[in-house]
Amino acid sequence: MPQSSAQRIQELESQRDQLKERLGRIGDMRQGSLVERYIPCGKSSCQCHERNPAGHGPYFSLTRAVEGKTKTRIIPTDSVPLAREQLAECRKFRELSRQLLEVSEMLCEARMSEGTRSLGSVVKKKPSKRP
Repeated sequence: MPQSSAQRIQELESQRDQLKERLGRIGDMRQGSLVERYIPCGKSSCQCHERNPAGHGPYFSLTRAVEGKTKTRIIPTDSVPLAREQLAECRKFRELSRQLLEVSEMLCEARMSEGTRSLGSVVKKKPSKRP
């Protein structure tokens, strides 16, 4: 049995409210990518200058775009787990925001359709001015 438009609107409102609630639980977040790097040092006698060197490290850097320019910040190794959590929260925020926009769009369309149906019997077409 098909769902009534009122039921559909109520279902979409419930989905919207759940998404808003989940968005409210998002923790600290940051944008960017965490990159693990190994860097050779300046000592010519160091093993990191041998063939196919791994270099010293790992060193972690957080890279993100700011006003069209790439910004990089070195992250202390002991802060890497926190940075990963913050990046994950940002991804979660983006996904929930995408879902909220999608549900909101469907809700707007459902309400518009509901309004059009109820107005359809009231609104009468104006007579043509042509003879």
